[in-house]
Amino acid sequence: LSRLVLPETARRDRERRKLVRHLAVQMLQCIAMPANGANHVLPRQGGLQRLVWPGESIHVVTALDLIGLSNYADEICYFYMTHCLKKNGEAGPFRNNWAGDTAYVLRIFAQHCVATRNTAMWRRHSEKAAKSFAWIRAKRTADGLFPAMKSTDSHSGLQHWGHTDLVNMEALEWYAKACEMFAETNAAEVRAEWKDYRAAMVKILDGWR
Repeated sequence: LSRLVLPETARRDRERRKLVRHLAVQMLQCIAMPANGANHVLPRQGGLQRLVWPGESIHVVTALDLIGLSNYADEICYFYMTHCLKKNGEAGPFRNNWAGDTAYVLRIFAQHCVATRNTAMWRRHSEKAAKSFAWIRAKRTADGLFPAMKSTDSHSGLQHWGHTDLVNMEALEWYAKACEMFAETNAAEVRAEWKDYRAAMVKILDGWR
């Protein structure tokens, strides 16, 4: 807690300072060490929840980067990029194979690298990230969106459709930012893919509206 980077409002206000410290404790209790002594962390929901959920990890990593505890976020990224990606770039398997799992992991990695400007981490895992990007792109159907796949605990098919494509779009946008920041040769291609995905989504929404 002594390493926290407090926003100006928290430095001036005791109650806000307590809120930031409480946030730090809540985020850190979402990180566990495996019982078998393995040399990596397990990012989980926290409390008694022993499972790994990449969708929730996005918010943990975002918070840790904002309050100056990026070294813990480094460990979370290392876990996902080292232990949770198949050779084709798809993420998993997790307990529930949500349609957005690969996008979640890609976003965690790209957003963290952009926030911290961590060139070493980017170089270490950029080839895997490129494969995840290719997997998402290849999965898109003729209308530009993802196929019907389960994406949440909800029993509503409509929520799955909207949720998955928004998750993918957000991941591609962060990946495009990272590719541009680290001068990847495919940066323009990634940016164009994100724009195309977004256009496909807007086209359908405009029809409904």
